[in-house]
Amino acid sequence: MKKLRHLSAVLLALAMFFSLMTVSGAAAAEGTVPEREESVTVGDLDGIPGVSSDDAIYLLQYVLMPAEFPVSQDVDFNRDGEVDEMDAIYLLNHVLWPNLYPLGGEPNGEIRGTVASAVDRTHYIENAMIQIRENASLELIRTAYSDVRGEYSATVPADTYKVRISADGYIPFESLETVAAGQTIYLETYLLVEGNEDDNLTGNIGGMITNSVTGLGIDGVSLTVRKGWNMLSGDVVATAQTSENGYYSVADLPLGNYTVSMERHGFVPGHFNVAVTQGTNNNCHGVMTPDNESEVELGDMRIILTWGETPRDLDSHLWGPTSDGEGLYHISYRNMSYYENDINKAYLDVDDTSSYGPETTTIYDMDSNGTYSFYVHDYTNRSASESTEMSNSGAQVKVYMGETLIAQYNIPTSRIGTVWHVFDFNATTGTIASVNTFSNVSDPDEVGYPANSTMAVLPPAKDEKEKY
Repeated sequence: MKKLRHLSAVLLALAMFFSLMTVSGAAAAEGTVPEREESVTVGDLDGIPGVSSDDAIYLLQYVLMPAEFPVSQDVDFNRDGEVDEMDAIYLLNHVLWPNLYPLGGEPNGEIRGTVASAVDRTHYIENAMIQIRENASLELIRTAYSDVRGEYSATVPADTYKVRISADGYIPFESLETVAAGQTIYLETYLLVEGNEDDNLTGNIGGMITNSVTGLGIDGVSLTVRKGWNMLSGDVVATAQTSENGYYSVADLPLGNYTVSMERHGFVPGHFNVAVTQGTNNNCHGVMTPDNESEVELGDMRIILTWGETPRDLDSHLWGPTSDGEGLYHISYRNMSYYENDINKAYLDVDDTSSYGPETTTIYDMDSNGTYSFYVHDYTNRSASESTEMSNSGAQVKVYMGETLIAQYNIPTSRIGTVWHVFDFNATTGTIASVNTFSNVSDPDEVGYPANSTMAVLPPAKDEKEKY
């Protein structure tokens, strides 16, 4: 068993750790290996119920240092194939510290997500490595691995990170991600392309750039393609421009992952991520929302829903307070508008029924009190109580206040449910909070229905409509 090569690094980490937690050191004081009971929790090395600082001491004193102590791979926490001082650091960072405030006094954030095949996003990739580096210095902050469902998670300080995703048999790529303090965010599903970077194989992409308010294609959009996801600067690998009907195409891109940036006068700049596989994929679509120089009214809040090819029909549902604070209104395809005293309060601008979206809801006149709640309903599978199709659709919700993107929500994968409660917006405090809960509702009028509320729920307007 190798001795510690960088004991000072571990001791420094322990010193920082002990400054945050009370250390009994009971196990370390004896000088003999304590009898271990069956461990029931990851990181519970000493067998005493609960994960505490004693487990870090146990790892150092009874596993890493004594050559005669039998070592098993179940303490190779960072999964690098070796049991050494880096496992003590991993234990501190990933098991003992995640729910504590870091030394800067700001709470950590958590990222969660899934790694899947670019050809079939329900084919999850196990043991994909997710390396999280500080964007400016490229210092490695965390390493996580995907499980059998392709899922991973990591707790990190609030910052912007360059994340590298890799797996055997797939082309690695990098994605730029921002983590907020004290929040858990679900990242867009990382889609890995099968192959090798040295294969020199190419693919073609195409699609439509759509106006979020009209649902029509936008002509003359300038498109810029860069390697990686969420990369808005750096080397440009290709450019294109949309046609009169909003269509574009880019040929002969090396296999891998790319960011497509969109710019046009009259619209807020935006981007979308694509995975280029062999052949041609003409379903790489983008959505732009009008800016304050366009003829379209911005409104106070615009909510844009997009998704993949399946299911065919996802629906937006918004619940908002009436101006008097005594009632609630419900915006959906069944009741597309709400007016008070001839003032357009909220409107379903676009109802898409044929895959991809966009489906757009705008609050044109927001009241300063009350809560606005947004839901997505899987209309296609509304009667299938065990369906995971919506969860695996790649659905994404973007929320704009004027021209500013204030939030983006990516649907968690492998969840059963036909209703996704995405977020609540507190108009009094001006804060938005992710909810990310799932339930089953078949009746569209019941989606998000506030069963426990004492407020009056307004009946649907006369112009309600049925689906196809």
